[in-house]
Amino acid sequence: MMPMIGFGIMDNFIMIQAGDAIDNTFGATLGIATLTAAAFGQVFSDVSGVLFGGVVERGVSKLGIRPPSISAAQRTMGVCKNVIIAGSVVGVTIGCLLGASCLLFMDLNASERKKKAKELDTILETIMSHGDEVIEAERCSVFWVDLPNKELWSRYASGWAAARWRKG
Repeated sequence: MMPMIGFGIMDNFIMIQAGDAIDNTFGATLGIATLTAAAFGQVFSDVSGVLFGGVVERGVSKLGIRPPSISAAQRTMGVCKNVIIAGSVVGVTIGCLLGASCLLFMDLNASERKKKAKELDTILETIMSHGDEVIEAERCSVFWVDLPNKELWSRYASGWAAARWRKG
């Protein structure tokens, strides 16, 4: 059971950290869904499990925790197989819950904010690149109100003054 706790901690921790890193970089830049980033995080976790499984077992062994001594005949008994499976399930469950505890300290909305900011930039750039033409105006600006902070924002301007400013 103890090695399974170690596997569960490692599996969930790596999956969450890798998935979050992917979501906040490639995911935000390319618009990849959070679940897709989580799936890629699971790939990293599975590869780590294959590469470092022996490390977990050796670490548990160094703690002085040894697997129970049972004979080959006992291992073939149905009740013994069920106890081994139950211990593994309980161990992995405890480990996964411990590995997921890192979620308590993470900013879980960071990638969504980045994705929304990129989407807003795209919308505003589209409005500004064609807005003045659509309404047949010489210049065009976009303003929005941030009611909770009581602020007025303007991010884009177009027309002669904006083009001249960009050149200079």
